[in-house]
This record gives sequence, structure tokens and C-alpha cells, in this order.
Amino acid sequence: MGMRSGLYGLSQADALTTDGVLDLGRRHPSTHGMTRLWLDIEDGVVTSADVVLGSMHRGAEKLFESRDYRQVLALTDRHDWLSAPGSEAGAAMAMELLLGIEVPERAQLLRMLAAEMSRIAAHAAFLAEFPWQVVPESPPGVRKTVDLLRRLREGCLDLLCELTGARMHVMWTVIGGVRNDTNAEWLQSLAARIDAGAALDAAEELLASDAVRQRLRAVGVLAPELVDAYAMSGIVARASGSARDARRRPGYALYDRCGEQFTVPTRGDGDALARLELLVAEMRQSCALIGRIVDLLAETT
Repeated sequence: MGMRSGLYGLSQADALTTDGVLDLGRRHPSTHGMTRLWLDIEDGVVTSADVVLGSMHRGAEKLFESRDYRQVLALTDRHDWLSAPGSEAGAAMAMELLLGIEVPERAQLLRMLAAEMSRIAAHAAFLAEFPWQVVPESPPGVRKTVDLLRRLREGCLDLLCELTGARMHVMWTVIGGVRNDTNAEWLQSLAARIDAGAALDAAEELLASDAVRQRLRAVGVLAPELVDAYAMSGIVARASGSARDARRRPGYALYDRCGEQFTVPTRGDGDALARLELLVAEMRQSCALIGRIVDLLAETT
């Protein structure tokens, strides 16, 4: 087939303006028509790729320069539309450190709670909308797993809305704390209402199937030595063996009080399969952390 170059979109919205579409599904968060890929393809293999960014994201760092420290918090929500509370808390902690502001324990714990709930929701969104059609003869259980993950995500977003008043751009963190507290009844019901067991069991079973493992194992491998060379972080770094996690840094909120409930899951293969497996492992970790945080909140006033 030889070499073929062209501009490719990520959803059918790009069909008229690109040479082809790599359809990630209608629910994937990258399919609003603003990101394209310039690909060189040889015999069905992508040999080079350049991201062609759209005009939607203007660069939060430059926007920060024309805002004061309070206004910046509203912009941090846009760093990760699927997991806003963590971005808000990170920016607030940086400013609180610079200003010498001490945040009450209860407010720190509530921030942690919102961050772990949104982590589950964000990971569930990616797993549910992963283009499972890349797996030939899609294995049984895909539809069930996707439905369970979508239900889990919606449940977490509903709980976040009850806590913060919003599902997406929550704008709940303030310098020095959070906008509102919650009540004991809501906290006591939280663990039971985040019913993640069935969804995570189904996801693990799907990832363990022969069809998935044969298709995704050894695909997109990131060697451990490249993690630091390219300043990789998050799931991508941890799938290549790095245990780096900002939450383990001394003084990062109150994660150091989560004890045995807080470990950093890692994998060593550094491939696409390892990264998907880690999404599930981190969701289980977040469930355990939520239980511990609720216990710690019960000890505060």
C-alpha cells in the first residue's frame, strides 16, 4: 500500500474537513471537532503523527496572567473537564502555600473526597468510551461493561453535584477552603451509593479476555527510561513502572493520614493494556480512599 499522508479527525464531525476519520465514538471527550492528527501511514502502520490543535483551548497559563488568584480557580476546571476538583485543589494549594494560609482539616478532607469521586468518574468515562472496536471479534461482555461504567460515572457525578452544586465545572474550591460543607447523613450513605464493584469486576474480566490481551499487549510501549526523559506522569508513567504520585508528597492535603488504604498501583509492561488495567486499579484505590476519608471526616467538626 506504500506511504499515505493526511489529516484525520477523531469523530464524524470532522468527516467533511479531513482526509479520514479515526472514530472514537460519539461520547469520547476528544470528539468535539477541535483536535486533528496529521498522520503518515505506511502499510497500515502509523509512522509519524502530529497533533493539530483547534482554537478552543487558548492556554490557561496565559489567561492566568490577566486574572487575580481568585479568578484563576474558575479556569482550572478547564484543565481536565472530566476531573475538575483535583485541578482546583492543586491551584488553591499552591496559592495557600505562597500566602501562608492554613486550611482547616475538614476542608482538606472534603477536597480529597471530591477529587477521588471525580477520579472514578473520569476513569470510568475513558474506559466506557474506549474504542473497543479495535479488538477483532469484540469479546462478550463489552456492552455490559460499558453500561455498568456509564452508570458508575453518572452516580459519581450525581454525588458530586449534591456536594458542590455542579457536575462538571464545579468551581467549589476557594482559597482557604471550600464553598460549603456537607452533612453526616450524606457522608454515611456515600460508600453504599458509590456501587463500583460490579463495574470494576466486569472491566477486569474484559481486560483479562484473550481477545483484548492479544490486541492490546505490547502496543504503544513506553520504555521506563523515557518516563523521566519526557516528563511523563499519571497513568502513562505508572504503567511503565514509575510510582510517582503527587498525592504522596509530604504536605499534599492529608493523604499521609490514609495509611494502608493508600498505595500507588503500578505496572511494568508500559503498553496499552497496562494503562487500561491501571485505570481499573486506580478506581479501586479511590473507592478505598473514599472510605478512609469518610472515617476521618467523622472525627472532625
